This record gives sequence, structure tokens and C-alpha cells, in this order.
Amino acid sequence: MFQVLLLFTVVLVVCVLKQTLFKRSKCRGNIPMAGKTVIITGGNTGIGKATALHLAKRGARVILACRNRNKAQAAITDIQQETGSTDVTYMHLDLASLKSVHCFCEQFLRTGSRLDLLINNAGLVGDGRTDDGFGMEFGVNHLGHFLLTSLLLERLKEAGGGRVVTVSSMAHRWGHIDFEVLAENKHLGTGSFSWQFFRAYCNSKLCNVLFTHELAKRLRGSDVTCYSVHPGIVRTELSRHVSLWQKVFIEPVAQFLFLDPEDGAQTTLHCCLQEGLEPLSGHYFSCCSVQEVAASARDDAVAQRLWEMLHWELCPFTVTPAAAVLSRCVSRGALTQELLDSASTRLNPSFSPQLQEAEQRIRMQKQLDELQLKVELLKLEKKSADVTHKFHLARRFQALETLCTHLQNLLKNQNNLRQRLLKPLGRTNLPIRADLHRFVVDLVTMLPNFIEKLEEMVTSLRCSPATEAHLAQLNTSLAQLLAQVVEVESLSDQVLCWQEGSRLSDDGTR
Repeated sequence: MFQVLLLFTVVLVVCVLKQTLFKRSKCRGNIPMAGKTVIITGGNTGIGKATALHLAKRGARVILACRNRNKAQAAITDIQQETGSTDVTYMHLDLASLKSVHCFCEQFLRTGSRLDLLINNAGLVGDGRTDDGFGMEFGVNHLGHFLLTSLLLERLKEAGGGRVVTVSSMAHRWGHIDFEVLAENKHLGTGSFSWQFFRAYCNSKLCNVLFTHELAKRLRGSDVTCYSVHPGIVRTELSRHVSLWQKVFIEPVAQFLFLDPEDGAQTTLHCCLQEGLEPLSGHYFSCCSVQEVAASARDDAVAQRLWEMLHWELCPFTVTPAAAVLSRCVSRGALTQELLDSASTRLNPSFSPQLQEAEQRIRMQKQLDELQLKVELLKLEKKSADVTHKFHLARRFQALETLCTHLQNLLKNQNNLRQRLLKPLGRTNLPIRADLHRFVVDLVTMLPNFIEKLEEMVTSLRCSPATEAHLAQLNTSLAQLLAQVVEVESLSDQVLCWQEGSRLSDDGTR
């Protein structure tokens, strides 16, 4: 009895799940696709491949934007065999590299081809970082598609009636956007455990829904519309990056309950092919019908903040459809006025608000750079002036010290000669007195030069308090020197008189 009850319960749960989480639907849309061009990211496998097959069967030109060439070529072969279409091509696109996204768009725009449908289908679950340092799930599931759509938006407008379909998930209901973490760490969750993978995946899918919500507002007034979809819980290669034991747990459940890629592609096809969806632009679809989204996915302020944050982060790539011009901007904020003028001449008038926004940001960045440069130059000038001042100050001190030494030597020599003058006068003293006279004459002659140099140095160093004591000492020494020079000069005159008197006395004796 217990076994029967348990079996009944299991069957009941499976039936409920089949009608809710794993409910199947069918696309009824019938918009003609002959002559139209479609880009599908991740179109080499799973939901993307099934979507590409249906659109190729309806006559569309399908471009598989994939990272793996071999898988893409295998998918093209399968699609061509089943549909007979020869207009399915491959273009390399790695959503984990912003440079690759930019190169893809530049190559596509250069062909001049029209664009009617952009299907942002690719996604993954896994840890790691993109080439640009963003979290892998955030970078591939959202950021790459954000940049791709921004670069191709003008081409969609040119075709008329273009649509952007972004594959999200019901997992967005458990997502959360932490802007501080995103700004600081460039991811919305990372880690090596399953719950960390799932949390980051939910956050990236919330970004998809918010992106579609904000894009619809920005497309008002144009004939381009956008939609986000939940494809259902589908057996795909989404979890190809998870560990082996996780695959062992997931695969049996997936084989028994999950939808196959054919069923998972129906809601995407509905948003591509259903007539009359234009009034529902920006809405979220599941099971080929509009569904309510979580409250966090309807927040206008969060959607706008996320858009603007990513727009500034990717500014050099997103401001223009003339991708070949702005691709030469390597670093953020490095747009020159000449380059901006060149780009503006190739923009459509409808794109001018984004150009003005870019111009304003460039001017602000330029002013900021100029201010920072001026501050650095002032700092360098101040350091240079300090070093130069200290160098010249040291040289002046050295010159003053040399002058002090000379003055002290003069004083010492003058004192020695003065003492010798005080000895008893005699004939042997006359040569010495004559030398003293010459010394005094030389000293009086060179003294004004010493005084002039000292006055110059006193004037130049007067502003420095540290030199006041030194200058006072020099002034004292100079005053002493002058006083004693006067005394020596007087004694020298007496010596000459005595010398002349002695000569006359000697002549009289002879």
C-alpha cells in the first residue's frame, strides 16, 4: 500500500512539474523572413541552433556568432542538410572579450548588410574572469550582449522593424544587483561552489531583464523593439563548465524532466515571428506569452543606473555606429576632439543625444586630466624650487664660510704684524715696517670688495631665519676687522715717519 501511495505521489509531482516548470509551448508566429538577416549568439548548439534552424527554414540569412569554429561548422552542416538553405554563415565572436565583440561588429558593419533580428542567446554557468577582468557569467551572459546590441543598434534601425530578443531566465527572480561590488570587483558573484555559480547566474539574468526594460524606453520613437524570454528549463550545454559530480547529479534529472532544445526555442521564435508584438516592447515572455517579472526587474532606477554604469565603462565602444573610427580609441577617455569630429560626421542625426553625452564625458575627462596634470606640475616645481633653494643656500653658506676664513686670517696676520710693530724701533725693523705698509695698502684696497660681497649675501639670505646668527657673527667679525685696520693704517703712517727720520739721522752722522 505504501509503495502504491509513493508511486502515485511521484506521478502527481511529475505531472504538476510538466504543467508548470517544464511546460511546453508552440510558436504560432508567421512573419515572413525571406531576405532578412539574423544574428544569433551561441547558435552552434542547444536553443541557439534550434532557433537558427527554424529561421533558416523560413528563408532568413542566418549568422552564427560563436567562439568555437568547429562546432559552428558542424551546426551549419546540420542546418543546411535539414533545411536546404545555403545562406547560413559563421562569424567569430567571443563574448568573454570586449575586443572580440568590437571586431565582430566592425566586420559585420563593414559588409553593409542589413540586420533585422539580433538574438542574444549565448550563456554559461561557471567561474573565472573574462579577458577584460569581469566575472565570467556577468561578462558573457550580459556585458558582451550589452556591448553587441549597442554597436549594432543603428543597423537595426536602418532595416526598419528590427527586433532584439535576449534569452534570460526565470532565475532572474532570485537575482540582485550590488553596484558597489560590481564597481569594485567587476562581477556580481563568483566562487567555486554550486550555490555561488547559481547566485551569479541569477544576477546575470536579472541584468538581462533590466537591460531589455531600459532598452525599450530608449527605443521609443523608433520602430525597433526588444523582448526578454525565459525558454524553459532546457537540456543544453549551459552547465558545461560545472564539475563532474554536479553533472552526474543534473544529467539524470535533465533527461527525464527538462525540455529539449526544440521546445526551448519556441518562446524565442515567438518573439521573432509573432505579428503585433510591438506594443509589448520591453516585456518578458515565457511559454510564448507575456509573463510578470519580479519586482526587482521592474525597478526603473536600477535599470537606468545599470545601463549608465555599463555605458560609461564601455564608452569608447558604444558611442557610435561608425565602429571603424572609434575602434582606434584604445583607452577609456582617450578620444581626441579631432577623432570625435571625424566620428560625428558619420553619425545619423538620431544618434546625436548619445554623441552629445559622449562629448560631455570626454570634455569632463579632459578637464580632470588637465587639473591633475597641473597639480603634478606644481608639485614638481615646488620640489625643484626647494632643491634649488637648498643647493644655492648651501653654496652661499660655503662662500660665507670661506669669507670668514679669509677675514680671520687677515685679522690674525694683522695682529702678528701689529705686535711686531710694538717692538723697539731699530734698523732691522724697517723692512718689516715697509712690508706692513704694503699689506695695509692691499688690505684697504680689497676690503670694499669683501664688504660688497658680504652685503649681497646678507641681502639674499636675510629671508632665512636660520642664517641670522651666522650673519650676526660675520658682522661682528667685520666690525672688528675695520676697527683694527684703521689702527694698523695709523701705525703704518707712524712707521713711515720713523723710517724717514732714521734715514735723515744716518745721513747726518755720515
